[in-house]
Amino acid sequence: MKNASETMNASVDAKTTTYRDSIQNSYIPKRVADFCRDYGWSVRTMNKWLHDHGMQFKRANQGSWIPASDLESLGYVIMKSCEAYLGGGYVDLYCKNYWTTKGRLMIHDKLAAEGVFPIVDKEKGDALCESMW
Repeated sequence: MKNASETMNASVDAKTTTYRDSIQNSYIPKRVADFCRDYGWSVRTMNKWLHDHGMQFKRANQGSWIPASDLESLGYVIMKSCEAYLGGGYVDLYCKNYWTTKGRLMIHDKLAAEGVFPIVDKEKGDALCESMW
């Protein structure tokens, strides 16, 4: 049976587990659409921020986002080729970008350096401050 001190420490640990910790515990690569809302941003806003920070560029003829070449070789992003069946026997190929754990940590740290934090961390920070009083 836990004593009061152990119970309180477990409660504080749960409140201080951060979004960054959840990224580190996630090994499944994610698309921008999977994590942009965690910051309260739209896909368009996150893609623009990534572009403005030199992490991706837009392919002119297709309008799709392509990661900066060094990011893929460094393990920050994975590109997967996909097929779209257009009907009439036509098939189109396109790429989807998936940000790895390493890439999402980099994005998180750059956003945090600019004062942009995930909603869950803001809520936990508010709850932790309230519980201290």
